[in-house]
Amino acid sequence: MSPGLRVIPFIPKGQGASKGDSFVAQYRLVSPDYFRVMRIPLRQGRAFDSHDKDDRAPVAIVNETLARRFFPKADAIGAQIQIDDNNTGPRHVEIVGVVGDVKHVSLEDKPTIDIYLPIAQIHEDGVSALTNSMYWVLRSNADTAALEPAIRRELRTVDPDIASTDLRTLESYLSESVAPRRFNLRLLTIFSVAALLLAATGIYGLISYSVAQRTPELGIRLALGASRKNIFRIVLGQGLRLVIVGLVLGLIGALALTRMIRSLMFGVTPTDPITFAAVSSLLIVVTIAAGGLPALRATKLDPLRALRE
Repeated sequence: MSPGLRVIPFIPKGQGASKGDSFVAQYRLVSPDYFRVMRIPLRQGRAFDSHDKDDRAPVAIVNETLARRFFPKADAIGAQIQIDDNNTGPRHVEIVGVVGDVKHVSLEDKPTIDIYLPIAQIHEDGVSALTNSMYWVLRSNADTAALEPAIRRELRTVDPDIASTDLRTLESYLSESVAPRRFNLRLLTIFSVAALLLAATGIYGLISYSVAQRTPELGIRLALGASRKNIFRIVLGQGLRLVIVGLVLGLIGALALTRMIRSLMFGVTPTDPITFAAVSSLLIVVTIAAGGLPALRATKLDPLRALRE
């Protein structure tokens, strides 16, 4: 359970307080099971539990970005931060845990500074905002189509006036967030396949034309004792040399252009060596396949007929 994202100012104890400086963090009030259900990894300390109530000392959990930035040389567990989440003035909370970073809005966003507080320790000034904007997260193996009416039915048993809207799977949220990038990538895939087919057609046509032009030469080679295997290597090697030159120029261009589409990449760097190696290998395979047929035809030339022509 968690309300929507809010932004609050905060001050780590001993940092900026003397000058009145403050920092801004994404702020969430969550239930004890929130991190387990959302599978947000606990890096240090502990998660919230049933003992974190309004009659206990206020506690907080922060993300790795906050801990790394403001406590680089010390353990963030046990540190104090001052948050301004109410109308009566800032209050101090103690950090009891550090969790992994979460991209709340988009996969292309950089990790933000996040502070989580137990929902049972909400300040009274935030109750109205909480009741008007609450998100429930349910993890289940049941069919989502059958789950939605059951959820609405359970909510009505608690309060018939509760308005539950936008019941969706997490996968649908993720799919919606990456839809524009997925569309662009599909277009790039179509253009890439078309370019690959054009390249294969061009290589086939170029090698076929070269074989036709070199028919007398190949006939002489065969007449002088060149083996069919040597002829195959000569013809195919010509195509491979052209492709290798093209690959070198293409890799240089790709290294420059991939930086322009960095926002479309998730989990892949613009200079990912595996991707470049895979694409280069694919082009070499296409070259062998496209040039192999003309090269194979060249090995079947009749030397006498080739010399007469």
